[in-house]
Amino acid sequence: MDQPVPDEAANIMEAICCGSMRVIEMRRECVYPKSENTPMFKISLLVWMILGTALAGSAVISVLAVPSLAAEAMKNIPFAVLIGFVAAMPLSYLVARKLGASAR
Repeated sequence: MDQPVPDEAANIMEAICCGSMRVIEMRRECVYPKSENTPMFKISLLVWMILGTALAGSAVISVLAVPSLAAEAMKNIPFAVLIGFVAAMPLSYLVARKLGASAR
């Protein structure tokens, strides 16, 4: 039987490994396509967490400060928090765009 020369075996193994890695990379690109907006999306998520918390806290304080709203605090506070987090979504996107534009 003919045994492959060590260099030949290494070349064969490299071809097999590189070919299979390329298939894995192609599959990964199909499932998770590369996007240039990915860093901006990550920044907007971070900004949204901070801004949403600040706006939700401000909304809760305003609910507690207004006597007519404070009378129904158990009902109004969840709505205030929800409104704060929802209002922070477009604002965080705008802040992330500004940060991305200043980085270029």
